[in-house]
Amino acid sequence: MMWVVPGSASLDTNQWHSTAIGTYGWGSPDNINAPNPPGYYMPTNTVAGSGSGVLVISAFGNNFLNTSTNVNMPEGGSYGGGVWNFNNTISGNYAVTAN
Repeated sequence: MMWVVPGSASLDTNQWHSTAIGTYGWGSPDNINAPNPPGYYMPTNTVAGSGSGVLVISAFGNNFLNTSTNVNMPEGGSYGGGVWNFNNTISGNYAVTAN
């Protein structure tokens, strides 16, 4: 992945977290909702930038590759081949799974 922007930019990823949901409280029994099969939510990758620039996302997978993006450019821009050229603002999230 490569990021180029003359203004300000941030790339961030939150942590893996369990699909199980637990509740603990006064006056009610402890409860854990564990889906079958148990697992983890994928981390969420976020991108944000100001100032005109370019966002390039590239990925490789020998046996499997899946990508998804939800990238917004409210002041316009262009997209093609994994390259976003934005006119002042960009924000959103993306996911890449590969094997």
